[in-house]
Amino acid sequence: MTTTTGHRARRSDRARSWWSLALIPVAFVAAFVVGEGLLALYGYEVHGEQAPPWWAVAGAALPALAVFAVPMVLALHFGRRALLAGDEAAKLPMAIGVAVTAVFVLQNTLARLAGG
Repeated sequence: MTTTTGHRARRSDRARSWWSLALIPVAFVAAFVVGEGLLALYGYEVHGEQAPPWWAVAGAALPALAVFAVPMVLALHFGRRALLAGDEAAKLPMAIGVAVTAVFVLQNTLARLAGG
């Protein structure tokens, strides 16, 4: 592999890492559809008077959080490839993906613990 090809490959992987973050709004909507859809399939109203049991919440929340994490996983995958090719600038989209996902998970976990 020539230097030009290596440079092009790592720049392309960094760009893919950034483009992966563009999926965050789609993943946000999909996570809510999955989470609320699973709760409804379990037979519980999402915003009903009675709170669903912990097992139903966990059974809906874990797949929803996994769906939301897809952009982060893609950003980490492509960012790591760019890093291995020597592109240190790929750390930024990786960090943003991890930070956004961590905030989403913490916000939803704390809201549930607080009774929301």
